[in-house]
Amino acid sequence: MRFLLHTASPFPFKQPKNEQDLIKPAVQGTIRALNAAKTANIKRVVITSSVASIAFGHNKKNITVSHKDWTNTNSPKGVDAYMKSKTFAEKAAWEFVNKEENSSMKLTTIHPSGIFGAPLGKNISGTSMNFIEQFITGKIPACPNITFGFTNVKDVAKLHIESLTKPESENKRIICSYSEPIEMLEVAKFLRESGFNKAPSKKLPDFVVKMMALINSDMKSMKTYLGVKTKFDISQTKEIFDWNPISIKDTIVDSAIAVKKIIDQRAN
Repeated sequence: MRFLLHTASPFPFKQPKNEQDLIKPAVQGTIRALNAAKTANIKRVVITSSVASIAFGHNKKNITVSHKDWTNTNSPKGVDAYMKSKTFAEKAAWEFVNKEENSSMKLTTIHPSGIFGAPLGKNISGTSMNFIEQFITGKIPACPNITFGFTNVKDVAKLHIESLTKPESENKRIICSYSEPIEMLEVAKFLRESGFNKAPSKKLPDFVVKMMALINSDMKSMKTYLGVKTKFDISQTKEIFDWNPISIKDTIVDSAIAVKKIIDQRAN
């Protein structure tokens, strides 16, 4: 049996001026991949979606979401271009496989939260590794009141591979995240406890973030997440995969050690 893993989708922290710059590549790329799979007579497809297609736009700051939920892209606030791109792309994928002529194709969507862990190469320009770099080099002097989900890249990869051969995962949306979100200040605490002394130890007041958001695009993105604490119901993931994710602290520290090594190599 042959398989398709579709994993590519742009994830910039800074929001584009035109949201279609993110939405169109995500949606069109997904449909092109599925059409190619159909042409090649591939019956089993796993797509990397995101909790971005599940957890946002619900107009509540403290909620628990599950695989049954969808991000409300019509919400007047709290839904950015990336969230829309992942939601529209995933909906397009389900619409494709639910057509009668494509009924033999079985789809699983994997929904990671923030993906961290040691990178395979030396490129740390991506959003996750850049986040860690800024923390350990002191570029972030204080932490905004932001709480978000984490997961380890090894766990994400494992769920992708296991989905290919588990019939129980067919036509399922699989959340890949720790159930409890974590504050940025807690991330910094893990890093300081592991010897990364430049990690921030103070919290940035909300009003400062809101003021800076008027002139700074990074802060404008952060403003969307202020005070939001979303928990994830991962009972389905545990039931299907007997899943025991790598700890948050190990994930963060492994990321930092790898990033520091790359930074040191560049300096020499």
